[in-house]
Amino acid sequence: AYAARIDGNWDIYVYDPVIDATSRLTVDLSFQANPTWSHDGALLAYESYVNDNLDIYALPIDGSSGAILITEDSPAPDFSPAWSPDGRRIAFVSLRDGNQDIYVINLDDLSTTNITNTPTINEDYPAWSPDGRSIAYSALEPGNTVETVFLKSVEDVSSEPQAIAVGRTPNFAPDGNSLTYVVDTTDGRRTDIFAMTVGDS
Repeated sequence: AYAARIDGNWDIYVYDPVIDATSRLTVDLSFQANPTWSHDGALLAYESYVNDNLDIYALPIDGSSGAILITEDSPAPDFSPAWSPDGRRIAFVSLRDGNQDIYVINLDDLSTTNITNTPTINEDYPAWSPDGRSIAYSALEPGNTVETVFLKSVEDVSSEPQAIAVGRTPNFAPDGNSLTYVVDTTDGRRTDIFAMTVGDS
């Protein structure tokens, strides 16, 4: 799944390599981006700018219903969704507490938890570990000019995050023992991809 601006507006598309076909899932004038699959492949969560606000929506890909608003509890922008491996939670970025933090919403009761809660740091790009116990993300700390990749426990949100690399947009390997991230060169002309071992997450 990906977002593309093909017909003048950003929409969500799905490419099926088996039949070499692309399907357009959203067809409206609002902005859609950052799709993420549910664990069973039945739904896509994504960010969409509707009614002057950026929110997280979920859409059944079989067309059985329209998009479902997930983050309806705040007028602040909510974006960058990441579906948990168990399918019951979605991590996302929000400005609802005044700055950019990582939150997790429980889809069973729609309760929301701020897992970073850092008033002076802006976090982004949450990525779940395959066991669902941790989230990797990148953040720009005060005084720094480059982002840092952190690893944070979801089971103990009061614990301190672990800084593990200079870079951004982390992504776990399926076995959870390593992750990739990108680093921009200081001249801004190149972006490199790195991989590192993180052990049991």
